[in-house]
Amino acid sequence: MFSLMLLLLFEISINSLSFQIAVILIIWLLLELFLFSAKILTENIKIKVIIKNIFYILFIISFSS
Repeated sequence: MFSLMLLLLFEISINSLSFQIAVILIIWLLLELFLFSAKILTENIKIKVIIKNIFYILFIISFSS
């Protein structure tokens, strides 16, 4: 997951698609690093689902604007 996010950030920076998408991916990457270091992802699946849904909503909003 971590390497996939880095690859997506690299491709977006090369193609310069959208600044909003890059910001959301950076926030997502930082959140994944924080949650991985805190070991929340393996302890509580509901927190993982809620956080991912929030970021999916933000991602959809960034495309609609």
